[in-house]
Amino acid sequence: MRLLSQLEIARLSVLTEAGVEFGLLEPTAIALRKSIIDAVSDFRRFLLLAGVHDFDLQPQGPTSKRIVPAILLTDGNNFVRANASLYRPVTKAGDPRVWFSRLSNWADAGDILAVANDGDQLVIFNLTRVDLLRYSETSGALSEFLAPFRRRKFSVVDELLSALSAISSKGFIEGIGSADTTVGMLLEAELGIAANSSKSPDYKGIEIKAARGGRGNRHNLFARVPNWEISALKSSREVLDQFGYVREGRLQLYCTVAYDRPNPQTLFLDVALDELVVRERSTRLQASEVISWEVAALEGALLAKHAETFWVTAESRRSGSNEQFHFTKVEHTADPIVEQLVPLIKSRDITLDHLVREKNGAAAERGPLFKLKHGSLPLLFPPSKEYFL
Repeated sequence: MRLLSQLEIARLSVLTEAGVEFGLLEPTAIALRKSIIDAVSDFRRFLLLAGVHDFDLQPQGPTSKRIVPAILLTDGNNFVRANASLYRPVTKAGDPRVWFSRLSNWADAGDILAVANDGDQLVIFNLTRVDLLRYSETSGALSEFLAPFRRRKFSVVDELLSALSAISSKGFIEGIGSADTTVGMLLEAELGIAANSSKSPDYKGIEIKAARGGRGNRHNLFARVPNWEISALKSSREVLDQFGYVREGRLQLYCTVAYDRPNPQTLFLDVALDELVVRERSTRLQASEVISWEVAALEGALLAKHAETFWVTAESRRSGSNEQFHFTKVEHTADPIVEQLVPLIKSRDITLDHLVREKNGAAAERGPLFKLKHGSLPLLFPPSKEYFL
């Protein structure tokens, strides 16, 4: 799928700001001519998580085709019937396919379609052709669709904003410890949240990330263990033995790895030609491959962790030997555009951190962590909202 334009991202924000989950599709000229669209992995995941359809359980062949009710928003701000056909052909290993009736009347090749689910049917939005921004601010079909989503979402958002405002009103608060993670630990403690190392969001579906203001540090996105089955090295122990270094009497590997740019440990990232696998490579090894991740798994981790996120900024100051924090601002993002993940790896906006050390004879890995360059949130998320506490 191509990168979305700024206008398409802005229109997509109408859905994300209302808390609407969606999958994206890009019909090609051939798809429109043959009335078939490849149901790409992200779209299949959307259907599965929405409880609409599981392609993995669907037999091949026309007799197993499933018709799902669907409607499409036109450029006149009304809905027309455009039922979805979900099937796996007998040929080509049964690659999943989708088609929406009469789609050719409402889409051109290369248009970006966002497909949502209102609980009763799929709902299709052509982000390229239809002005969702304008229609969301007037009465009509789109506003009626968005209304129940907005009511559900805003109640939790308002609750969390109220809690953060109360914390901010305390002014500077004594930090917990002295590590880089102190600011996050303090905010979790103030909110009554247990320290979170899980893959799930922190607060009723909202992930919370706290950082010191003015430092330009990268944003932590998620931690993801490699797929050892498709990796050349089969454990963190092997990675540490191959690329670790001794510091203060302990073997460790703490480094940042970027696309196509070897670091001092000779490590760099690479993406397979079909863009289905991200690999870490080394200029030192003859075969060069080190460890690998399936792109679909990375996209899934991003969606699971950051479906909705509060990026909280804190001012910091020293008080003797202690650090104090005043939480002042929130940047609120939702629904990362997972199709941007690979391009952002290639542009080095997303990098990887190894955090491996030897502990009691074993390799203890706190990552690998995928991180986003400071200032690059707009490249991965639709337009955000900013709140001053």
